[in-house]
Amino acid sequence: MSLNQSPGPPEFDVVIAGGGPAGSAAAIHLARAGRRVCLLEAGEAPRQKIGETLPPEARQPLCDLQLWERFRARGHLPSHGNRSAWGSDVLDERDFIFHPQGSAWQLDRRQFEVLLVQGAIEAGATVYHGESLSHCERMSGSWRLRTNSRSLEAAWLIDATGRRSLVARLNGVRRIVSDELVAIHAIAPLGRIRDEDSRTFLEARSEGWWYTALVPDGRRVISYQTDADLLHGQEWRTREWFEARLRDTLHLGPFLEAHDRRITSAPRLTSAHSGRLEQFCGDGWLAVGDATLSFDPLSGQGMLKALLSAQRAAQAIAAGGSEALETYAHWNANIWEQYLTSRHAYYQAEERWPECPFWKRRRNRQQEASIVR
Repeated sequence: MSLNQSPGPPEFDVVIAGGGPAGSAAAIHLARAGRRVCLLEAGEAPRQKIGETLPPEARQPLCDLQLWERFRARGHLPSHGNRSAWGSDVLDERDFIFHPQGSAWQLDRRQFEVLLVQGAIEAGATVYHGESLSHCERMSGSWRLRTNSRSLEAAWLIDATGRRSLVARLNGVRRIVSDELVAIHAIAPLGRIRDEDSRTFLEARSEGWWYTALVPDGRRVISYQTDADLLHGQEWRTREWFEARLRDTLHLGPFLEAHDRRITSAPRLTSAHSGRLEQFCGDGWLAVGDATLSFDPLSGQGMLKALLSAQRAAQAIAAGGSEALETYAHWNANIWEQYLTSRHAYYQAEERWPECPFWKRRRNRQQEASIVR
């Protein structure tokens, strides 16, 4: 059903659907540039989420948001390197000691998102919590929008809804996925033995790979990445299944045992596939963050890319016109190609199980394998 057109200019210059890191960062950039911005966040407040690593390169985008010093004061955990058993049974170590931007960070995701939303409010954006987009219609150069409780009008619409890509889908744009990767994750609370190793930890096994990281509250996130179809017929929802897979690891299981880390709750599954929109932007709209491009967690670049895409999107809206949108689309296309190349190279480095389905599928560079409508 069409919304009634209101007289005069739109109520907002930009409405952003999604209050995660990409959406909030875009709101900050646009509000500081003098735009009337509305940020729609479906939740009443940012939820607690599993930990995530912010790479050293994220320092500059946070400085550009004028949030770097406040970020450092929020209790996020410095991570000075990573350990990996990839391509070999030997555990390799890499430190960030010589990285020009310093350490990486293990995030308290809730605190990180609160910081960004607060930054958007302080910059002058209107933030509506508990509101999710349900309808959008392009009319006479502006958007008529509906949420669960209000009607809005805006000149521009930003899709920051994550892998759902809600705005893009409402506009008939399809999402392309390259694999069926999922992450099964669990939390190990504090053990009796002190654990202060904040480095990220990767270990490849025959049907996928493992990841663990300490989070600021002292708990440890443990995640197993595999393809969705390889889980058919398995009791992956049970703690017993998860622990049995852990016992198959060479390094991660013994590391957790040495620190008396025990899984105390059932594991959960989230999508972790690599994917992109067929079209990154269009007449009066564009997508940012995971709504545009979603990366394999192996890359460790998802959060950085979210912040960078928010900044680029704000620049495109500020410039206006088709040329600015073309520049934004070209930037995303280049990021995607660079990502596919690096992902392929990293998976190619693991040669111990060439006939196992998970690794065999990744021997050849796969892209645009299927289309989700």
